Amino acid sequence: MPLIAKAANLWRSLFDKSRLDRELDEELRGYLDATVKKKVDAGMDAAAARRAALAEMGGFEHLKHQVRDVRVGNTVESTLMDVRFAWRSVRQSPGFALVTVLTLALGIGANTAIFGVVNAMLIAPLPYRDASRLVFVWSDMTDAGFPRAPLSGPEVSDLQERSKLCAGFGAIWATQASLTGDGDPEQLRTGLVTTNFFSMLGADAALGRTFGPEDESTTEPETVLLSWALWQRRYGGDRTIVGRRILINNQPGTVVGVMPAEFRLLLPPDASVPDDLQAWQPLNQADLRGGRRGQKYLRVVGRMQPDVTLDQARTEISGIASQISREFNPKGARRLFNTVGLQADDVREVRPGLLALFGGVAILLLIACVNVASLLVARAAARTRETVLKRALGAGYGRLLRQCLVEGLLLATLGAVAGVVLARLGLTLLLTAKPESLSRISRVSIDSTVLAYTCGIALVWGLLFSLAPLTEVFRTDRAECGSLWLASCGICAIEALSKH
Repeated sequence: MPLIAKAANLWRSLFDKSRLDRELDEELRGYLDATVKKKVDAGMDAAAARRAALAEMGGFEHLKHQVRDVRVGNTVESTLMDVRFAWRSVRQSPGFALVTVLTLALGIGANTAIFGVVNAMLIAPLPYRDASRLVFVWSDMTDAGFPRAPLSGPEVSDLQERSKLCAGFGAIWATQASLTGDGDPEQLRTGLVTTNFFSMLGADAALGRTFGPEDESTTEPETVLLSWALWQRRYGGDRTIVGRRILINNQPGTVVGVMPAEFRLLLPPDASVPDDLQAWQPLNQADLRGGRRGQKYLRVVGRMQPDVTLDQARTEISGIASQISREFNPKGARRLFNTVGLQADDVREVRPGLLALFGGVAILLLIACVNVASLLVARAAARTRETVLKRALGAGYGRLLRQCLVEGLLLATLGAVAGVVLARLGLTLLLTAKPESLSRISRVSIDSTVLAYTCGIALVWGLLFSLAPLTEVFRTDRAECGSLWLASCGICAIEALSKH
């Protein structure tokens, strides 16, 4: 059948069903009358001829159902019918529906909320350009009791000059500075950074620019970069702040840019770099290149070249550490650099706890779905007579299976909707608490990924616990079904004869 003809038939089946039923009824009655007339002409009396014609057709109503079953769009129509039936069934049992939906809402809501946290903390990439290429470099000073120590300025310069597998290394030192002028003096949490820090990190300014080679200085820093929060609070969001000179530690500095509102420095917790620094200035180049090698205070982030693996970068950086040891401390303690993925190191401490919590809520959902399955089985047992009647009227196990699936998926959908509401409420409370161990908790949201996960678990578990009532359906007494089927056929035949 051509596609256009199929579409037209589907439209008529779904939206012009009453007219099609009238036409089908007229056509079947015409066929029945013609068959009866043929038998009467052959010598049978009218009553016997009608009974014989109905027997050949297999029953008037039964034949109508067979014709409907082969129509284009019958599957859609019957599915919609099953949805309406499931909805009526749920509405007629409000207590059962309330208990089932609340049980599912607790399980699905807990899973949705915790998956939102897991997604933001462990799965979603850091909010930097090509974040998978970022690494963090630690100085391994285990012998001195510091297995994860910062690096010195000269060591950062060595990495920048000698590494071939990394596109660059940026360093930061978190400190404090006083801001004066344009209001009351205040202490700021600031960061002194290499001029390539933001470009290497893959973070751009919302207003103005970040630091560049032109900002390098061997004296006091002459430029400053502001956070969005400080710009809004101190300067009222004045866009003319870029290019203005302000006083930092009583030294004038030119504001070159403002970072975006969502920008956070998501470094490992033990790096001692707050994620909400209020301003940044360039590091003194004299201290960076000519400082003491034993003065370790810089936290170092590197960016690997494309197609370079973490193991390759780790091997190269370890080799550079060995070179430095031979050149500057041939008889002393050997230098060791430990290179780790920035994202993995950022969540190193919270990963086991989050995964354990995620496993816990998964078990909670399993228990909730088992309880719902038990409720559905008990409900199916209480509706045995209804099931027997459906079987007697010709409903096959396939149709009963579909009705169970539709009802289960309807309950799972209602539970998922309620679960998302509970999850959003729970995440709101979590965001209010804002635990320090969850550095990226502000990024947690019910986004498309979380909603897809919620829909997935609702679909899977809805299908699984929908199969539970079938144990009662298959236990239906077939003998009773057969007797009721014969009785119903007789009733249908009597009704058909009485109409004519």
